[in-house]
Amino acid sequence: MSAKVLNGVKNQLTDHQTMLENEAKKLSDSQIKLSKLQDQLTNQQKKVSNHETAIKESESKLKTLWKNRFVTVQKNGYEGSKLIDVVNGLKNQFAGHQTKLENDDKKLLDSQAKLSKLQDQFKNQQNKMSAHEAAIKESESKIKTLWKNRLVMFQKLGSKYYYFERTEKLNWTDARDRCQELGSHLASLQDQQEFDIVTKDLYDVFYYWVDVNDIETEGVYMSSTTGKKANFLKWRQTPDDWNDKEDCVELAYESKANAMGMNDIHCSEKHMYICEK
Repeated sequence: MSAKVLNGVKNQLTDHQTMLENEAKKLSDSQIKLSKLQDQLTNQQKKVSNHETAIKESESKLKTLWKNRFVTVQKNGYEGSKLIDVVNGLKNQFAGHQTKLENDDKKLLDSQAKLSKLQDQFKNQQNKMSAHEAAIKESESKIKTLWKNRLVMFQKLGSKYYYFERTEKLNWTDARDRCQELGSHLASLQDQQEFDIVTKDLYDVFYYWVDVNDIETEGVYMSSTTGKKANFLKWRQTPDDWNDKEDCVELAYESKANAMGMNDIHCSEKHMYICEK
């Protein structure tokens, strides 16, 4: 697998993550709109219920008034015309409530239609988010597979195979683990010949992790590959363990004025690395 393929998958992963973030924002906005619309719908339903109650009250008043029309006239001496005015007033109230009820029913139907449409949009956005999440998982799986299958990128130099990671920068521990994931280990240079072979094609300024460290015992440089003392050390300058924390070793080259060689540095620094098998 080539670095170009890996970068392509990484770009796809980044794109899907961006789209997922956008869909999440849309989903959040839709939830807010949905909540507001549901509140509006609840208020509209209350209005409809109130108008229905008012209509029932008007109907009840009309029925009662109609039943008692003769008694009312005889008992209170109302004239027929006044009774008609009262009845007409109630009829007008009844008609007004019916008109409002019809309008509220229409608004309620419109709100329900909007709610249904918004719920569909909400569901579609959830489906899109699920699709992006699945795509992200697939891209992550592809990246892991590409890492495992990067053995083809190792090149034979002398009697060993080496892989030079020129883009990804990791701390020493992560670089060691990454090489192990590739079925190899951090470069373990055994002599001047291997040093020359590995460094001859390195150019410009560079810093690469190798397997040498004195993490366990200060000043005793071990190979993480063998668990024994390093067989070969070629210091660029005398290791100084600056601030008592420079426990990992890098291959370093900064300029022609400074010799190419090994240098002790903080293990937390992030550098490129060389794997060997």
